[in-house]
Amino acid sequence: MPEQLIPLDKKHHARKEQEQLAKLASLPDEAVDITDIPEAPAENWNKTCRKVGKMVWNYRVIVRDNATDPGKKVYGVHEVYYDEDGSIRHWTADPVEAIADSPDEMTDTLFAMLAATERHVLVEAGHTLVEAI
Repeated sequence: MPEQLIPLDKKHHARKEQEQLAKLASLPDEAVDITDIPEAPAENWNKTCRKVGKMVWNYRVIVRDNATDPGKKVYGVHEVYYDEDGSIRHWTADPVEAIADSPDEMTDTLFAMLAATERHVLVEAGHTLVEAI
């Protein structure tokens, strides 16, 4: 039987989360029980891009140098804003959190974040983003 994951407090969050993720990552795919995860409706994937005025934004995975561990990279989901021509205008400095006002809004937000993993990773190079291929 897989180990029960427990909620984490902020004080021990990073260490315990890393330990739990390492245990999960070491399991073979067939050992992970996903039977309680419902199928995602196709219409959820249509909500992965948002518009603010004339500017469009979506979530993207951005990789950057790890500020606390030189030589290593960290990945995060960020909001990325685009001009009308599709060029990147700006992005959030820090990765975003999944926060919502309702369960349905949370579902939409998580699907939009998950869709970011289907796009090319963006690499932060100074004050610009370049698409990793």
